[in-house]
Amino acid sequence: MFTLKKTPVQFETPSVPFGADAAFRRLSLTRAEAAKSLGISTETLDRLVKRGLIKPSKALSKPLFPTTELARFLAATMTI
Repeated sequence: MFTLKKTPVQFETPSVPFGADAAFRRLSLTRAEAAKSLGISTETLDRLVKRGLIKPSKALSKPLFPTTELARFLAATMTI
């Protein structure tokens, strides 16, 4: 078992596709987008959520993954 550290990290959020304004950055990703950005399968992402290691926003009917939450997870699980 390991514990997560709270470390602030700069995280480049993906641009909105199809020629949208480059200054606009997305604040959250869908389940599939979040898994792809982490380089894992959606099943693995679901397991990480179930274990409480990644916390999606449940404000809508489908979970959204804030980019800050993904950055926090990456920072907390980095190995030296």
